[in-house]
Amino acid sequence: MKWATVSSAVALVLSLACAPLVATAAGLGASDKPVKALIAAMQSDDAPGIRAQFAANATQAYGANGLMKTAQATAQWLETDVIQRRGKVANAEFSVSGNEVVVRGDYTSMGYASKADFLFVVNDGLIVSWRIRY
Repeated sequence: MKWATVSSAVALVLSLACAPLVATAAGLGASDKPVKALIAAMQSDDAPGIRAQFAANATQAYGANGLMKTAQATAQWLETDVIQRRGKVANAEFSVSGNEVVVRGDYTSMGYASKADFLFVVNDGLIVSWRIRY
């Protein structure tokens, strides 16, 4: 009878200790969902699908230390620089750390090509920040 009590206690301690790890592992895919949906929408020139991945207050900046645009300026930039110019990321590789998603690959748009190194921040299932790093 004592062994059953000890086994139950050990199982309880292990389940409590491992719960945060399981929750973290389960959440790894959550942050990258809108980013992966964005990249897929960009590939198919799906303007509504692109817009749908962004929070109303989303911001954007160039460079590691660049100032973030206002939400209004970011929405305009998304229209002119990504949607109208048909921006795409080929060979996209994703890495996730908490609510940050890094995308690396090859970016092309009308008249432009560069290596992609994008840092996205995701909150509540939507992109709230897109930093284009060089």
